[in-house]
Amino acid sequence: MKKLIYKIARFLIKLILPIVRTPAVRIDVKEAEREISKVYQPKEMFELEDIQNSEIDEKIDLSIIVPVYNAEKFLKKCMDSIVNQKTKYHFEVIVVNDGSKDGSLKILNNYSNIKLIDKENQGVAVARNIGMDNAKGKYIAFIDSDDEINELYVEKLLDRAYEKKADIVKCNFVEYSVENQAIIKYERHKEVSISGKIEENITEFKGFVWGGIIKRELWNDVRFLPQYWYEDMIVRFILFRRCSQFEYINEDLYVYRNHSNNISKSISKTEDIRCLDHLFLVKELLKISDELKLEKDIALYKVLLQELGTILWLRTRDLSKQNKKYAFVVACDIIEKYKVEFMLKFHEKYLEKAFEKQDFTLWKLASIYTMLGVKIGNE
Repeated sequence: MKKLIYKIARFLIKLILPIVRTPAVRIDVKEAEREISKVYQPKEMFELEDIQNSEIDEKIDLSIIVPVYNAEKFLKKCMDSIVNQKTKYHFEVIVVNDGSKDGSLKILNNYSNIKLIDKENQGVAVARNIGMDNAKGKYIAFIDSDDEINELYVEKLLDRAYEKKADIVKCNFVEYSVENQAIIKYERHKEVSISGKIEENITEFKGFVWGGIIKRELWNDVRFLPQYWYEDMIVRFILFRRCSQFEYINEDLYVYRNHSNNISKSISKTEDIRCLDHLFLVKELLKISDELKLEKDIALYKVLLQELGTILWLRTRDLSKQNKKYAFVVACDIIEKYKVEFMLKFHEKYLEKAFEKQDFTLWKLASIYTMLGVKIGNE
């Protein structure tokens, strides 16, 4: 029934989109930025100059990094799924206990075959960065401490990586609801092998840092930016665009556990002014992209349309209307600077039009249209 309602709503919005004509938001971008700065400004916590890289050990194929914070309920299942991998490859497990106050550290002390780093609480991004600073493997994998992996996760991902000399290998994941005690979603994609740039297909692949492996070299001069929420955004903004050989395995190898206290839930408070981090992080990643001399191409433009379109609207939907408008105006300015002429999909075309016309209502409708499509696909 819910799926039918989504379809009807999406159909109606599709009819409305071509005829929407609402006044432009008459706010200068400098004014919008000033007003945003009055209500929120991220703290400076990290500079890329602080990066430290351990020397790669050719005997270690993969470094698995697990950030842990108050994860005692699911931690043993997670760790057992990692240390009991069936594989011919050599991998190290780096667990960063991020100041847990529950029994997580006690559980971790039972594993003798891991590298355990115990530190004060600074957040998941810092924990992941510390893991990377200490990683010696040729590839890096991130696994959240409340999730699990298939016993052939390492074997299958590295088989493909070495066969294709891949920079990135991703796989399907299933979403398991702790509340319902059942799988509620399958996130799947057909088998893919892309030599060269990912380009116009970049938004087809999820940008989660987990659910795959990434060559260590791609991380050598970049890290997560811990002053912001939504730090996974770096995957599509930087890593996917640096990738010259991308692989996708159509197998369910990762289990994402959905519960009230997981990391994704903790940063989904759309009424919190910190959701504006999404906008600040986009701007910061664009600076890094320029510093790395990545091309301003269709891949970047499609990522920007998605991140500043539907995702920004979703992140900020419970802020005051005025603050949403300020964020939208800044987004319009960014889109204008990075626009690339290309044949866009239906929803992308209307998002682009919304930014060009500074049409706040069209932005909202095009974003809802896209969101409903995602919901239908996930039902």
